[in-house]
This record gives sequence, C-alpha cells and structure tokens, in this order.
Amino acid sequence: MKFKILLFCIVSNYVMAQNKNMSKKEVKNTISLGKQAIIEMALKKIDKKVDTSYFKIIKVMASEHDIYVAFQNPIIFVPENSAYYYNATVFINGQTYMQPHKNPEHITYDSDDVQFFKYDEAVLNQIKFVIKAISKQDKVESIDWKYYQDSNGMVIYDRGDHYHIDVAYGNYSEGAYTVNKITGVATEEYIASLEPYPGADEVKYVEIKE
Repeated sequence: MKFKILLFCIVSNYVMAQNKNMSKKEVKNTISLGKQAIIEMALKKIDKKVDTSYFKIIKVMASEHDIYVAFQNPIIFVPENSAYYYNATVFINGQTYMQPHKNPEHITYDSDDVQFFKYDEAVLNQIKFVIKAISKQDKVESIDWKYYQDSNGMVIYDRGDHYHIDVAYGNYSEGAYTVNKITGVATEEYIASLEPYPGADEVKYVEIKE
C-alpha cells in the first residue's frame, strides 16, 4: 500500500496545482451560493447516478482561484470480483478525479460501466466486524467516519474466508491485516513508516461550511 499512498500524495499535489481556473470574483460569487448549491453543482459533473447518500463525508474547499468538492467514504469496502468508485474530487471550474477500487487488483472493467458503491446495513456490519478485530474492542456500536477521513483511511477487501485490510495511520505510516471471518482474529501483516514526499508548496484551502 505504501506506493499507493506515495502516488496519492504526488497526484494530490499535481491536481491542486492544475486547477487554478477561477478568478477571485468567480470564487467569491460561487461561495455566496452556499455549500449545498455548490455540492449540487459538483454532483452534476460526476456524470453518474449518485446523490449525497452515497458518501459519508462531503467537504467544500476554496482557495483564491478554485473551489472543489471532496466526496469521501473514509472506509472503503470492496466486494469480491468487483470494481466500484467510492470517492471523487470535483473542481467546480475544472476537472473531476475518480479512481475505482478493484478486487482482485487484476480484474478488468469498462470504466463506463463502473458505478459508485452504495453502503447498506450488511456492509456496515462487516466494517464494524473488521474494526472490532483490528482494534480489539469488545463491541463496535457505530463507525467513527471522521476518524478515518483524509489520510487515516481504511480499505477492506472481501476475499473468501477472510478480509484483507489496508490502513493508513496519518500521512507517513501504514499497515496491513488479515481478519478471519469465522474467528474474528486479526493477523498483522506489516506496519511501515513512509518518507515525506518533497512536493511543491501546497495551495491554501479553507472549508466552506454553510
């Protein structure tokens, strides 16, 4: 997973640098429309049959020269033999960035047919099962989605009699686990530290909350 995280850092810096497409006046006028209106604008650009219920966290971020909406599922659950979208970054006056998660990795797919994954109660219970196993809790009543947002993400791959889990702990640490579906026992595969990416200066963004 470490190469995926490093690639994410590189791509994120590139994405932010390439989307300075709005004047300060355009940014100000768009912000004045309000958060919900900006989210609706972004949903139309995704070009998929999707609404806000597909995402656990939605953030509207603005800089001096662009606005983007981050549609996030901090914990990603990938069924066997599938390819789905889970997250999207949509620049209001720029491009839309989405990358499907596949299980297994070598599965082939037609990008036009890939849809966004819809979480249901059965999937949420499986996520709780995994969190309980990894964290060694007696019971998991609810999922703290905010804890896992941004770089503290988790990807769960459903694989036969077990789950394979990739976990990011902040920007520069990660781990992988296997959880047995019958016993609920988690086996640590590795924990690793990553070197910081020496990227360009980041664009300063503020969150639009209303």
